[in-house]
Amino acid sequence: MNDDATILYRASTYDCEPCALKPKCCPNAPARKIPRPIHEGPQQMASDICNSNEGRTSQRERKKIEMLFSLSSAS
Repeated sequence: MNDDATILYRASTYDCEPCALKPKCCPNAPARKIPRPIHEGPQQMASDICNSNEGRTSQRERKKIEMLFSLSSAS
């Protein structure tokens, strides 16, 4: 199940054994295995920037500039 776009995260048995959710989370395994996208970190960082006040301001200003370019190229 691991391709070039994912990394298989494996929790340690040391972390999973004391957890109260272990019977529901990984009942037939000693620890949990989770496939994670390799670009998850940069995607999360970009999302955090877009959702910040500075990111929203930048998007608003960029939209104004892009509208000016679209109006001038349509003429």
